[in-house]
Amino acid sequence: TLHNITTDQPTLGQPTTFAFSGDRLKGVQSVSLEGVLNHVEPADSQDQLTVQAKGYELTNLALSKDAKWPVTLTSGMSDINVNTELKGQALTIHGDGNLRSLHLSAGREDDPNPLTKALSSAVTGISQLSVQADVTGTLEQPDATVSSDLDRILQDAAGKMVNELAAKFGAELQTAISAKIAEPMQQLKNNLSGFERIAGELTERVTQHNDVLKSLLEKGLPTKGLKDLPGGFKLPF
Repeated sequence: TLHNITTDQPTLGQPTTFAFSGDRLKGVQSVSLEGVLNHVEPADSQDQLTVQAKGYELTNLALSKDAKWPVTLTSGMSDINVNTELKGQALTIHGDGNLRSLHLSAGREDDPNPLTKALSSAVTGISQLSVQADVTGTLEQPDATVSSDLDRILQDAAGKMVNELAAKFGAELQTAISAKIAEPMQQLKNNLSGFERIAGELTERVTQHNDVLKSLLEKGLPTKGLKDLPGGFKLPF
């Protein structure tokens, strides 16, 4: 629908309004546009436009053309909402999109870099994304900012890769240390085995002497002045 079509809004005193919609269009399931062109007061003009698209098809979009790390969105669907306002020369645009059923390819098969390989794995595992965009400024000098879940996904992938590298380094370091001290540890084990044999012999001797002393005491023999006992054991009194 279209209302108040005129080139002289100040005379008519009404802004031009319009609303269009369509379903099952080529490359999009549905789309709607609504807007207001208000120039009733030319010095204080205000135009507004709202666009909604559902099921917009995305195919073969090159997200990164870097030869070292190419990224391509091979297929996907998106739902998009965009609100635009032009007040005088001041431009304000806010848009958000939900990207789903995504299939992405990233990196090269012969990539030797573990970090970019981890990022490639993270990107190819993405099936949906949320994207926000804001534009301020003027038509001649717009200032745009874009954010999405991709920032968080890549940061998580990088952090995971750092943790994996740290764990791998720790395991390799532990293996190297174990190999380095294996021989000294074996020598120490052998020495301890020798000490254990000596301790066993001493324990056996002491046990024998204690048995002799116990036997004498049980027979009621006087121990005063007794210095030497069988086996070479001497009393300390």
